[in-house]
Order: sequence, then C-alpha cells, then structure tokens
Amino acid sequence: MGRGLIPVSGGETPKTTPITPPECSKVSAKEEKLELAAKHALTGKEPVKATATLKELSARKDLEQSPITEKFQETFPSEIAEKRERVKDLVGIIKERFDSPHHLTQDEIKSFCSALFSEELLPTANEMKEERGDVVALLSDLYEVVIAYEKDPNSSKLLTGGDRSGGVNGSYFLLNEQRETKWVFKPEKEEREGVRQGIKVGEAATREHLASVLDREGVYRVPPTLHIELGGQVGSVQQFIPHLGSAMVIYTDENGPENIQQYSRAAIQGTFVFDIRFNNTDRHPGNLLLLEDGNVIGIDNGCCMTASWEDLPL
Repeated sequence: MGRGLIPVSGGETPKTTPITPPECSKVSAKEEKLELAAKHALTGKEPVKATATLKELSARKDLEQSPITEKFQETFPSEIAEKRERVKDLVGIIKERFDSPHHLTQDEIKSFCSALFSEELLPTANEMKEERGDVVALLSDLYEVVIAYEKDPNSSKLLTGGDRSGGVNGSYFLLNEQRETKWVFKPEKEEREGVRQGIKVGEAATREHLASVLDREGVYRVPPTLHIELGGQVGSVQQFIPHLGSAMVIYTDENGPENIQQYSRAAIQGTFVFDIRFNNTDRHPGNLLLLEDGNVIGIDNGCCMTASWEDLPL
C-alpha cells in the first residue's frame, strides 16, 4: 500500500493523509515564538529583549508576509516607546522632588515607588540605566527604611553623642528590615542653637541638602542627601557610605600621618575646594571618611553657605 493511503471498506475511494512539509512546521514554530515575544513586550517582561527578538524574526523571508508579523510590528514598538516615555517622565518628576527645597513626605516616597516599581513599569525602568541615573537606587533604599520605620519606629539608632547635650545635632541611623544601615537622618528640631553664625535652628538640614544638590555631578563627592519628612519630623537624610573610618586616624594612630598618604589627594582637594567655595565652616578630620578604594568623602555639610567667614577653619 502506498505511503499515506488508508484502506477504506465498502469499495470507497481511498483518502490520503496529508503529510506536513517540514518547512510548514518551522514557520509555525517561528510564528509561535514571535507571538510569545510580542506578548512579553506587551506585558513589560524584558521589553527591549522582546523587541529585538521581534525584529530578528520579522526579518526572516518566510515570515515577511506573516499577518502576525505585520500586526506586532505595528503594535509593540509603540507600546515600548510609550513605557519608556512614562518612565522618563516619572524619573524626571522624582529628580525634581529630590532637588526641591520643599521636603519629600513619606506618602510621596511610597507613591513614587508604587508607580515606578509597578509590575508594568519596573522591567522597563531596570533597562533604562543611563536615563534613570541613580534615582531608582536612591528611591528604593529610601523606601526600604520608610517601610521599616513605619513597622517599627524604634528601628532607627541614635548615633553616639547624637543627643543635644552631647554638643552636636541629633543624628540617627536609618535601618531597613534586614537591619542594614542605609541613611543618616538629622531632624531639624534637634539642631542646636548657635553652632555657627547666621545659621538658625532648622537651617542646617536645608544646607546639608543644598550641598548635595550643588554636587549632583559628584565633583566634590558629597553623599546623596535629601530633605524629607519621617515620623512627623522634617530633616535631612544622607545616604550612608560604608567606610573604614574617619581621618581622625592622623591624631589617634601613631602611623596615622603615613596611612593618610595612601588616600586620593584629588578627592581630599575636591572636598577642600567645596569647603572654600561654599564657605563650609565645619570641616574637621571627624567628618572626612576614608573609603576602602582610597577615596575620601566629606559628610556633615550643614554649616556651609554661612553668613560669616569667621568660623572657616583656614
């Protein structure tokens, strides 16, 4: 009996079973893969990768006339472009709020996170590293400590000597739920009077924030600092930078003067240029942090831009 023939009783004419050509199966598999890539693009799952797959498949001759190809070529690039624009706009708004003199509220922080970290936009945001800068990372770290604080207001830790009677402004480590230190919070109400001429209680936090805004390009290596409301208190919050210690080592360690030589002269000079340019009157070894990579950063910039040069440590 010939291949593909099925015997039929009753003298009926035999019918043939169609044999699927291998090429037909290939086209079907490619179209299925194309459709899957398109669905991923629509749902926001790896949209850039999905678009690349879409372009690769649609370029194949055997799929050029596919109705699936035509449909998806018209639809998905515009879908992804729209998501990228939405992420760009949202990141721009968050950047403006980060730099605004008006403090950022807990509700705003959670609202921004809800929008940017949504299932729809997060994959696109993750792929837009250059456009988003460090906004996503900063917002994520801030959100973590806000959530931890709301669950346990006692989760923050008072820095050693951070009470007013200790002679410095109140400062608190802000921890996430994994007990990792992420930020240092300085409430305006716990600022001490008369620290520097021309600086009133509540103004140091604003100056600390402004120092960071002036150094958004990282020329002076000021840690990212925001102006926020947390637990009903307004203050500055500065990103915690892991470090080996402060430059106080040159006074407390007999090998200090030799050890300090290994650190970046350019970084130290950059901090001093900032201090002179913006009249920072509170630079001392205790607020120069030594990093493992040999760099140095200056913290505690709340006494910059004062009305007097008398306190400038020259």
